[in-house]
Amino acid sequence: MAQHKNFVVYGPGRTGSHWIESLLIGLFPTVHYRSNQFCVFPDHWIYHTNNFNDLLDIPREMRDSITLIVCDRANVFDRVISYIMAIKTTEFGNYTDKIIEPFCVDPEYFKKLSEDHRFYLAEFNRTVVPCYNSIIRIDYDALASAAVPEQYIADQLGLSYQINLDYHHVSIKNTRNYKDLILNWEELYQIHQESPVDQ
Repeated sequence: MAQHKNFVVYGPGRTGSHWIESLLIGLFPTVHYRSNQFCVFPDHWIYHTNNFNDLLDIPREMRDSITLIVCDRANVFDRVISYIMAIKTTEFGNYTDKIIEPFCVDPEYFKKLSEDHRFYLAEFNRTVVPCYNSIIRIDYDALASAAVPEQYIADQLGLSYQINLDYHHVSIKNTRNYKDLILNWEELYQIHQESPVDQ
């Protein structure tokens, strides 16, 4: 349960952090939203970053007033595939209907991305987690399957959910079937299966 109304949203990429940031803004219509210098932050703010080193730069004296929301994706395979497709399509959140021809993914590239994900997750848990007293993890797949995403976030934070009629967030779903577009899908999945178990 959230202890504060100062939120830092952290996502390492392809985990829905921008979506969660938008949902939070909708849940807190009076919140001051900033994304630059901590010294100008008023009370009740939201800060978003994709770089865990930024979390270590937040002044130590401010961390006790922060709930750190960690955006995660339990399935490493899905996250890496999503990243590869975002690079291929240059669509990182706003999806279109442009035609993408089926293609092969370099297995070594896929393997390196998977290893990088595990490395940065371990580094995050080792260096960042001990610095924050209030941490809530939100899994992308659970959020994506929620009937009312705003209510799901409110429930995860232990907040009462009220519809904010002055704010409407439209989530644009990606309609592409990645399995149909990646010609060596089965090969990549086999590599994933032979990798260390997702942490």
